[in-house]
Amino acid sequence: MSADFALFQEVDVKATRSYNINQKEKIEKSFKDYGSTFALNFHAPYMLYPFNEPHGIVDSGLLTLSKYNVNSATRISYPVDTSFFTKFFDLDRCFTINRYPVSNNKELVLINNHMSAYDKGGIIRSQQLELLNKTMKEEYDKGNYVIVGGDFNHALNIEDDTFLSEQRVPEWVYRLTDENLVEGMSIVNASNNTEVPTCRTADIPYTKGINYTSVLDGFIISDNITATAENIDADFMYSDHNPVKLKFKLN
Repeated sequence: MSADFALFQEVDVKATRSYNINQKEKIEKSFKDYGSTFALNFHAPYMLYPFNEPHGIVDSGLLTLSKYNVNSATRISYPVDTSFFTKFFDLDRCFTINRYPVSNNKELVLINNHMSAYDKGGIIRSQQLELLNKTMKEEYDKGNYVIVGGDFNHALNIEDDTFLSEQRVPEWVYRLTDENLVEGMSIVNASNNTEVPTCRTADIPYTKGINYTSVLDGFIISDNITATAENIDADFMYSDHNPVKLKFKLN
């Protein structure tokens, strides 16, 4: 697609689940003309769960690629579940902020986001959304242009049973709508939002129409940006997620 920016989540540097292939290195070599920033958000020396096929070692994170020079890049930690078992198995959730200069002395603030799933009661997700909203408002109030992209682990502006499947709607699925966002921010609804899902369940091998699917990936933008989005139907060939393409213009 020759995109100007690319946001990846769960990029393994070294992990048993991806056969110790350095995905970060492979992606960066495939995009030699792009600058990159990386933030670790999953580090596990060794996970014995599940017992029949242990998760093993995981070093993984968020990778942001850009054709433009970045002014600065910052990793922001999300609140996470610190209960005894969960803290060993869940990710060290975070988002990254990349800042790009704009000709009007403002900045394009590009946020690569990966929020929690499997949060019973939604307590942690509520705290994470509060932090994200606070960050977006601070940048918007400065007059900056804000784009948040990634895996929100929420059904984005759609019903949680939009797509037909033979699985029940998982308990961890929560909806995220514009009403949950601070003033000036909104979710970009993909033109094919109800036709092409972006995430599938991974508890069983994928068969279209069998697995539960939803739209958990996409973009939030500030109202000084005009944008359209499209969910790319890759049929989950290499991932349990499909990519989302955003076209945008700074106003």
